[in-house]
Amino acid sequence: GLFFFFQAEDGIRDAQESRGLGDVYKRQGQKGGSSGTAVAETSTRATSTCCKVAIGVAVGLLVVCGVLACLYFLVFKDDSSSNSSLNLPEVKPPVQRATPSALYTTRRAVGPDTPSALTTVVDRFFKDGPTDFLDRLGMVDQRITSLDNRQMEGSERKCVTEALQTWTPTASFPDGSTFPMKFSCKEVMDDQPDSTLTVLFGVDVGGSGNTTYLAELQVSTGSNPTMAVLVKATNISGTTTVEVWQTIAISSSYSSWMHIKGIDSETLELSVAGQGLNLGVGCGVRLFAGPNYTRSDGDFSDPAPANPGCGSVMDPVCVDSIALGNSSGSCSSLVYTIDGFTNTDLDSGAYQTIAQSISEGTGLPSTLTDFNEQA
Repeated sequence: GLFFFFQAEDGIRDAQESRGLGDVYKRQGQKGGSSGTAVAETSTRATSTCCKVAIGVAVGLLVVCGVLACLYFLVFKDDSSSNSSLNLPEVKPPVQRATPSALYTTRRAVGPDTPSALTTVVDRFFKDGPTDFLDRLGMVDQRITSLDNRQMEGSERKCVTEALQTWTPTASFPDGSTFPMKFSCKEVMDDQPDSTLTVLFGVDVGGSGNTTYLAELQVSTGSNPTMAVLVKATNISGTTTVEVWQTIAISSSYSSWMHIKGIDSETLELSVAGQGLNLGVGCGVRLFAGPNYTRSDGDFSDPAPANPGCGSVMDPVCVDSIALGNSSGSCSSLVYTIDGFTNTDLDSGAYQTIAQSISEGTGLPSTLTDFNEQA
């Protein structure tokens, strides 16, 4: 499956208190009056001199220890740039924070006042199963964690310092948009069961914020599906926006496409459609979830031949985002910022073939450096 995820403590040991100096003066008993006084005076002077010597020696040792510790830090401590973090952000948390909890915690039945169309959306996209996109994003984060751990455990990877190269997966996606991505690192994992997996990522550092690109391209060699997950996460002024395209190519005739956009703690948008087979994603459905209200509209039936086919467009659904109760008329302010697409768009554009092509990495730059190559 795809979804596409420590550091040894370095430090300086505290300087140990110098031990083993011992007593430098051993007091001995003396006989006689005046000679005893002289001995006592001699003893006092000796003691004072020895104390000064002992203090001087101790201070000197501490200075030496400090110098040695600094030398250790400068010479032996790993350079921070040689095993620094990849700084790849997690993608599931901001999307989940943008999603009303009533949607993804509804493992229970939704309320009796919830419109049946939204119940279908909850059942399909927010419960365990192949269309559970939050679970899929969690798998992406596992991959991110794995890459970061490997970077931290060894020397810096050569590819992370190289220039980004642009890849535009296809001329246009089903909604007419393009989704150019930028990568500097690539890794092919051909030891996956029933599939070959290619992972690519890159970080574009800009003046107003960073954009992270990550792709997992899986080509089936057995029972696993041929699919692609393309992620773009932009952080500007502390706010993360995650945009994801997921494609699944079932065969030369069937595919499904999903477009997700989550703005951390603000809004979630979802557009999805299936093509040519009952994939459980509908003929063309959109969802807009805000902190107060959630709307959904589209064709919730499934494509033929397993079902009667598309064409049963339902009235828009509007519920409150807390209890998912009917709030008809309250969603007029929820305006989609991503375009929808339908089964008809997928068929007319031969997107089952395009889904296969994306998963195979058609058009990827040929000079991307393997992640395993160290600097």
